[in-house]
Amino acid sequence: MKLVHAHFPINVAIPKTGDEIAVKNFLGGKEDKLIKMLPGVKVKLEDPNIAKNELILEGNDKAAVSLCCAKICNVCSVGTKDERKFLDGIFVSKRELIEPKE
Repeated sequence: MKLVHAHFPINVAIPKTGDEIAVKNFLGGKEDKLIKMLPGVKVKLEDPNIAKNELILEGNDKAAVSLCCAKICNVCSVGTKDERKFLDGIFVSKRELIEPKE
């Protein structure tokens, strides 16, 4: 998932366990939005040297990972503002399966 901002930079805080995510400064808001991941789903930030604003969600259950992505997208809705002008949010950038290790 990619963090996209045009007006205010979006900050995320992820604990070491990776079982929740806190979205800060979305559209300049003061409150933090806390999203708890479902059991078996872990979230982490992509390596800052490769991609600065990218989240990776991992898990064995495809439905649980998809639901967590939807929860993150829902928290970052612009509400009554025009979505064509306010392009801020966290969006799914690509979906892929990771090959199992031997």
